[in-house]
Amino acid sequence: MFLEDKQFGRLTLGRQGNAAWSTYIAHDTRGVTNFGGFMNFINDGSSFGGTSTSKSGLSSYTGGAFTSNTVRYDTPTFRGFNATYARVFGNVAGDADASSSDQYIVRYDNKGPVFASLGSYKANSSTGNASGENLFGGLGYRVNPNITVSGFYMNMKNPSSAGGTNGNFDLYNLGARYQITPKVGVSAGAYQLKDKNTSANGADLQSIMATYSLSKRTHVYAGASFVQNKGATGIAAYGGGSANLNSLATTNGLAVAGVSQSAYALGMRHTF
Repeated sequence: MFLEDKQFGRLTLGRQGNAAWSTYIAHDTRGVTNFGGFMNFINDGSSFGGTSTSKSGLSSYTGGAFTSNTVRYDTPTFRGFNATYARVFGNVAGDADASSSDQYIVRYDNKGPVFASLGSYKANSSTGNASGENLFGGLGYRVNPNITVSGFYMNMKNPSSAGGTNGNFDLYNLGARYQITPKVGVSAGAYQLKDKNTSANGADLQSIMATYSLSKRTHVYAGASFVQNKGATGIAAYGGGSANLNSLATTNGLAVAGVSQSAYALGMRHTF
């Protein structure tokens, strides 16, 4: 349910898209894909922080793609600027902070060459303790209508385990998207994950994907993804989320700590 007014903004209630994710999508030229993109790092099958048996991606620092029990307010846009506040209620009796989260986001996009975002995501555990904090920012530049370059930075930490496993990470991304012709497009991205508690851990991921549109709703694609895992960090070259390739990443060892991997994709997608 939502209420909207051009002068006062928009108020949305209930289950809805994660406000922070719209920022990730805007600045990830790979489109938050689960093949060589942002989704690889929040994959449940990925491992971080000193153990290859604990498959725990970065989703606790970003929230899921959709949130329930949410109140979200978006301001009107003024000269390209607008802001969002979203509160997810945990519905835990006697503790308003338990299992809750808060998001604050400021964006700039005046339909010119430059667009930017800055925001924070803070989540609490079921006991009301701070369990995940994410400070993020993105900056993009449209070279022309067909070429876009963009990047983002995130610092993700768990105040409840500062100095321990899964405690403090930096994630960097830089990418580009080029619509060569109305039918042919290519996108590429480079990602770097750093474990600020243990410098020997981390991962570097690079990917590229080309698409060819057969129609408005059908296109074919081909791509390659490469990941270099360091220390106790295990990122799969593809796969994102338990509903997708998590079982493969967990049971067949696609996300193996310290092991570098390559992946290739060829397929067709049809949207309904």
